[in-house]
Amino acid sequence: MAAQDSRAPAESTHELVARTRAGDAAAREELCARYYPRVLRIVRARMGRELRALEEPDDIVQRTFVAALGALGEVEPRAESGLIQWFARLVEHQIHDALKHHRAAKRDAGRRVALEPLGTDSRGAHALPARGTAPSERASEAELARRLDECLAELPEDEREAIVLREYVGAGWDEVARLLGRPSEGAARELFRRAQVRLMEAFQRWRPS
Repeated sequence: MAAQDSRAPAESTHELVARTRAGDAAAREELCARYYPRVLRIVRARMGRELRALEEPDDIVQRTFVAALGALGEVEPRAESGLIQWFARLVEHQIHDALKHHRAAKRDAGRRVALEPLGTDSRGAHALPARGTAPSERASEAELARRLDECLAELPEDEREAIVLREYVGAGWDEVARLLGRPSEGAARELFRRAQVRLMEAFQRWRPS
């Protein structure tokens, strides 16, 4: 009998989600490990300066995955791009909720000490395998990626979203045009090109000489 190839093809998104939904712990861990890095980059690009001063991106990612694992019954992705787009929508909700929480806390001086625990509770309570699944975050390439994401977060919203949707989420040009209210795929491409130029300019100003 021939030996089995240990380098088997990666499980499809649909199969992985189905197994996770059925309660398979190994599939749950694989789902988190596979998509954590991309969701983290979406979070960093969308957080904005105000929220970055109050929370770590990992806190938002953790809560995004907690929300995702509790709502897998609502999604039927046939391809990876569909699942990433769903994660991106969950990220928006988590960012909105976090900003709402922090702004409410600021209005009540007596509750200022509540700013930190929002992220701490979810991380401790749910023990997702995220921390161990992205060791390259400590490497120099990951640091450059982080800086790039934070530069992206400072771009005008339409330009930022053009890059996020196309590069991070994997949306097609037709969908980028539709979501950003552009009249054509060509207009979406032009917005994307302008955004790339502005992003590279911002990154070069930030990057040490």
